[in-house]
Amino acid sequence: MRKISFLLIVSALLFSVSSCKKEKQAVADVNPDLAKLEIVLKNVSPECRDAIRPGNTQGFLDALKKVLLSDSVATSSSAGLNDKLKLFVLCDRDHPVSDLYVPTELVTLQINQYYNICSDYLKLKKTAEKSLRRMGEAARLENLTLIVNSAYRSYAEQKTVYDERKQQSLPCFTDDVPGTSEHQTGYAVDFLDSSENVKKWLSENAHKFGWSMTYSSETEYNPLHYRYIGEEACKFQRLWFRNSQNLMLEFISEWRKVKTEN
Repeated sequence: MRKISFLLIVSALLFSVSSCKKEKQAVADVNPDLAKLEIVLKNVSPECRDAIRPGNTQGFLDALKKVLLSDSVATSSSAGLNDKLKLFVLCDRDHPVSDLYVPTELVTLQINQYYNICSDYLKLKKTAEKSLRRMGEAARLENLTLIVNSAYRSYAEQKTVYDERKQQSLPCFTDDVPGTSEHQTGYAVDFLDSSENVKKWLSENAHKFGWSMTYSSETEYNPLHYRYIGEEACKFQRLWFRNSQNLMLEFISEWRKVKTEN
């Protein structure tokens, strides 16, 4: 069956709204969010558009608002560059993060009863660490132990990793290039490959605690790399974006760029 274009659904809805009112008025006068949605869908990649599940357009917009409200990263005039990179910052080869970016509210991971760590120098955003404890506790109840192998890496640290891999002629992965690693955001972790049961548990349960597997496609797959995006975003990703974190973040990034008149 041919995939129904979400853009066509939006257009149909706009036509329906206009027809019901029986007047020729700007779409923005009917619903500014619908006008903005149409612009965003034209700007995102075809992969992003195709990933969106056809359905209730207003339901989609309502879910999107909940996700955006869940981005509770504190902002202030003194935050500088940190102020601009929130929970849903898009970080990949097409959207690199500045070498000047250092996340605020990083906490050093300590030995605890919820999860294990492989190093005394691992750091993570405070909100992500709090959620990691909840997830680790849930895993413990099923006799599984989550072991954090790596967490925050600065731009300089990522460059060192990248240069070492190149010098040793080792393959470079998607997020090895400095500025493209989610580890620089302070929201990502790599778990130790301790058992297949851990991988399975994470794939089935991590989203309940706001953690999303970044690389889950056929071409890019890493069942041990997870990023904290919050529970609302995980629901949104699974329900509307065929569980693709990157495509959902692309949409959110474009949505934030587009300005419409109210």
